[in-house]
Amino acid sequence: MLFLLLAILLCPPVSAAQEPAGAVVLEGARLIDGTGRAPVENAAFVIEGGVIRAVGPAGSVRYPKDARVIDARGKT
Repeated sequence: MLFLLLAILLCPPVSAAQEPAGAVVLEGARLIDGTGRAPVENAAFVIEGGVIRAVGPAGSVRYPKDARVIDARGKT
């Protein structure tokens, strides 16, 4: 019993979801910003470390060359 208690206390917690390495870009989606403005068609979203770093019309948003680009055309 003592061994089990020590194992629980000394082991680091395990995260169920690991953050992907590097940047992920969702490209081609429709962006609705919630302000009442017209949607932005063909938008790009740059996500790094689980945080949205940039959003805007595709082609105007800069992202790392090694980013994983996901085709999100037809998605909102």
